[in-house]
Amino acid sequence: MPTTIRGSAERLVVAGTMAPTIHDVHAWRFKVTPELIEVHADPARFRPMDDPSGRGLHLSCGAALVNLRLAAAQLGYAAVVRLLPDPERPAVLAAARLAGRHRVTRWERLLYAATLRPFPSNALVSFDGRGRDGVDSRPSRRVMDELAGVAKLEGTELHVLPGEESGSRRAVLTTRGDSRAEWLRAGRRCSVSCSRVRLAMSQRRSCTRWSTCLRRRRSSVRAISLR
Repeated sequence: MPTTIRGSAERLVVAGTMAPTIHDVHAWRFKVTPELIEVHADPARFRPMDDPSGRGLHLSCGAALVNLRLAAAQLGYAAVVRLLPDPERPAVLAAARLAGRHRVTRWERLLYAATLRPFPSNALVSFDGRGRDGVDSRPSRRVMDELAGVAKLEGTELHVLPGEESGSRRAVLTTRGDSRAEWLRAGRRCSVSCSRVRLAMSQRRSCTRWSTCLRRRRSSVRAISLR
């Protein structure tokens, strides 16, 4: 890793640790090597009672990789990520290599700012359903369809749940696949989708709140409350 990049590794790691996590537990850690930034599972922080299959661990790691890649883009570098790079070391979940110059885009700047905004990941938070101007801002069906299109750009599906809870509309983001690699991809895709939806809703002066939901066969990562 070039000296100029190695000097920025701390910024990349800090950005990764600010990603949303399942059960608010960072059961992984970064390891900076001369050539790579690796993400390792951390058995000392792992909670098998809450996450017996390790699904949540992989989803959280995938979200952290998004933050790392976006942080690298802000510094003008492209991050090339390999998932599960070493079969003989299953605890190594991913490895990122900074390769070449990269011109950061407007969307990357916006997404980076959005991903660094903390939000709870262990409970659906209720709120009063009013926009900043005091007007009821619950999204219409047309708006929900537009948000589904935003989520689809990242390979996720947004499903509106029936009924309302405390006056809010609720939806869930899902991806397909049920392997370790697919869990990591699901974490990446849903993290970006969540940020894109958040940006879209903020442009409409509406609110979003998030929670975590895991299901079999589909790696359902975020439940969303929209108003």
